[in-house]
Amino acid sequence: MANEPANRADITGVWILRTAFLENLETGTRVPLPPTKGVLMLHASGRMMALLTPANQEPAETEPEQAAAYKLTNAYSGRYRLEGLDRFVTTVDFCLWQSWLGSEQARTYKLTEKTLDIITDPHRFPLTGDALMRSFVSWVREA
Repeated sequence: MANEPANRADITGVWILRTAFLENLETGTRVPLPPTKGVLMLHASGRMMALLTPANQEPAETEPEQAAAYKLTNAYSGRYRLEGLDRFVTTVDFCLWQSWLGSEQARTYKLTEKTLDIITDPHRFPLTGDALMRSFVSWVREA
């Protein structure tokens, strides 16, 4: 691809979540996520996988506890392609949120030596109802 990074290996690897928040595009309000832990894996073959869960989650034993845990968890995977120097798009083929299956999830990123900062394209986020949101997620490379 014409503007593809010279070395795809720059973004590949295992990334651990540092921070994450949402921004409501209609109001400009930043919406903090509950304390969250996560892992992002970008493989050189073009497969990615992300898992985000509540950071201090108690064991979910009852149905309401399980529903609450499910609501605050996201896991998805798919084939990704690089677009230009600072963007990748994942075609989702596995996802906890069924509405994402078959969708293309576009991300703009900024890479430093140890961090990967990602901004999503505007989307309707399941936890925020109908509001048009953008996610800001910062990752640190696993040692």
